[in-house]
Amino acid sequence: MMWETMRRWLWHARARGQVLVLFAVALVGMIGMTGLAIDLGYTFSQKRAIQNAADAGALAGAQYLTKSTPDTRYPVRNEVAQVVAQNGFGGATPQLVSCQYVDASDNLLGDCSQEPPDEATGVEVRVRETHRTFFIQIVPGAPDTASTEAMARARVFKVTNAPGDAPFVVCGYDTELAGGGTFSILKPGTNEIDPAAIGKTFRIHAPQGISRCGTGNAFKGLVGDNDEENIPIPGIWEGTPGTRASIRIKVPGLRGCRPGSSVNDCILLLPIADSGEGNGSHIKFHVVAVAAFWIQECHANCHEGTLIGPYVIGPGDGWLPDPGDSWQLGDNGLLMIRLVA
Repeated sequence: MMWETMRRWLWHARARGQVLVLFAVALVGMIGMTGLAIDLGYTFSQKRAIQNAADAGALAGAQYLTKSTPDTRYPVRNEVAQVVAQNGFGGATPQLVSCQYVDASDNLLGDCSQEPPDEATGVEVRVRETHRTFFIQIVPGAPDTASTEAMARARVFKVTNAPGDAPFVVCGYDTELAGGGTFSILKPGTNEIDPAAIGKTFRIHAPQGISRCGTGNAFKGLVGDNDEENIPIPGIWEGTPGTRASIRIKVPGLRGCRPGSSVNDCILLLPIADSGEGNGSHIKFHVVAVAAFWIQECHANCHEGTLIGPYVIGPGDGWLPDPGDSWQLGDNGLLMIRLVA
């Protein structure tokens, strides 16, 4: 009897030991699965953050590229690296792996630490971050760090259409200066803005009339009923002899003018004409370019505008043009930076 009792006790003890072993094995598995889920979730969040860093770096690099001209060229890598580093998340710092110039067909042209070549129209950025894992480390053989990578490509485009609600149209030849005299905004016989005109302040709108491009004495600077969202350039624009100016669409760029506020101390995107025709109430212009002007109100129904150089149209709730022609080093006027990958 005593031996039978001892045998049963030993059998139960072995069973309890087996359960403990099975529980320990299962516990390690459950902790491993939990750790894997937590670590994967964190890695996925880092992936999204690192993509944002790559996007920001590519956009910054493409915008900085617009500062270069055929005569003066600026490498963009330092600018890209600075923006990438500023877009960390969760204690991890993104590292710039590579920055390459790209052409209009997205072919790689060389490292962004060098001066941009003639064919450069944008940049491609690759970014990596490495972070420590959490619970997964308790699993034998599991890594103690994990990495994520992201790529983004941004390019510069010239704007080849214009917002239909621009309140003014500017004559590109013999344009009246605010301080008296004239200066042509356009290069003779072309649709290109003369770099020498950038920074000069012109009369844009006045009740007594301004530079008319052959449209007669009634023209005061205002466009007519151009209600299309994107008007192709070159194209025909209607003018009007009216005096009241207003805008309906926000200008999506730095210090852009907003609808519902006075057209003053802000930036407008205005069409520039090389010719016109008409008199009285029927006025038409042949618009060949669009440019940014810093607008100041001189008095009632009177505006002056300082011509701005390359002005980048960014994303926002205002007018956004369709992609235009690929930009080349030295092109001025309105530009648009877009992520293409």
